[in-house]
Amino acid sequence: MFNIIERLDKATFNPIIAIQQEGGALYDEIKQKGYRLITAPFIANNTGLITGIMNAVRNASLFKQLNIDIWQSFNWSSDYTEAITARLCGAKYVYVKKNMNWGRKAWQIKSYIASAIVARNTSLVKHIFNSSTLRKKTYFITGAVDVNKFKPRQSENSLANSTKNLTVCCIAQLIRLKGQDTLIKAIAKLDNVNLLLTGSTRDEAYRNELETLIRSMGIEQRVKIIEYTPSQQLLGDIDVFVLPTNKRFGHEEGCPVALLEAMATGLPCIASNVAGNIDLIQHEETGLLFEVDDADALAKQIYRVQKDKELSKRLGMAARQKVVAKHTLEKEVADFSKLYLQLSGR
Repeated sequence: MFNIIERLDKATFNPIIAIQQEGGALYDEIKQKGYRLITAPFIANNTGLITGIMNAVRNASLFKQLNIDIWQSFNWSSDYTEAITARLCGAKYVYVKKNMNWGRKAWQIKSYIASAIVARNTSLVKHIFNSSTLRKKTYFITGAVDVNKFKPRQSENSLANSTKNLTVCCIAQLIRLKGQDTLIKAIAKLDNVNLLLTGSTRDEAYRNELETLIRSMGIEQRVKIIEYTPSQQLLGDIDVFVLPTNKRFGHEEGCPVALLEAMATGLPCIASNVAGNIDLIQHEETGLLFEVDDADALAKQIYRVQKDKELSKRLGMAARQKVVAKHTLEKEVADFSKLYLQLSGR
């Protein structure tokens, strides 16, 4: 959100940032840069239907005096009380849909209340927002990264070159739908390959299962689960990036930022054949795909990159070129700006 706000044309847009709780490094940065911050409730979830609507009405009275034209939400949940608050205070409500989860009725309510929906991948446009009503208000705006921040490493003095083993990395939350178990099984089938797994632990039981799996396969020396490390710091020290997301719980991917960052860094990337990933990875062109939960297929693709240095280099270069052409922050901001102006009738 803040990447977009910082790059908006301030002669045209006057951004206000609303939060429900103060604190944190990003809060300090936003405040230090002088952006207008409002701390007030605007989500009334988990309160029941009637209470939630009543709270939304009350919250709207707090925001109405701000004369908001466009209410841009980056709340990833299906809660629709924010949408009610926005519409009651007279704003056009826009929300970003980043994953394929659609089973709850709340998603449909939120979508019908919205003035516009930003879909992060083409699968959402084709398979979720394909009714005549929703199609008209759905806009495809893909994810983006800072290509000046994430770029190919300049030095060969890295972890990847300090050992004869290939270094594979997956940066993703430790939850079942990310499929790290499949990646561990694939690594066990390969020689001279190390694996780093990093990401916030959202499921302690799943993390324990991963650690047990690593021990049971006798690959503790080659597979490490490390504390979350910022992507920019880690991507320069690896050889291959893998995102093995599965289709459990119907989530798949939206437009995975970690994959975009790895592609921008010029790494060869391997990803599962799920929504979101397939927008970024064209098999054999900008990376390699494998079928969900298929450890044998994943091991085969890692082996190809390990043995074919020309393939590895070609895929990494093509991945970088794609991000620079289609996934820059400048393009994302231009797309959002165009949407905002359209909604405001300008």
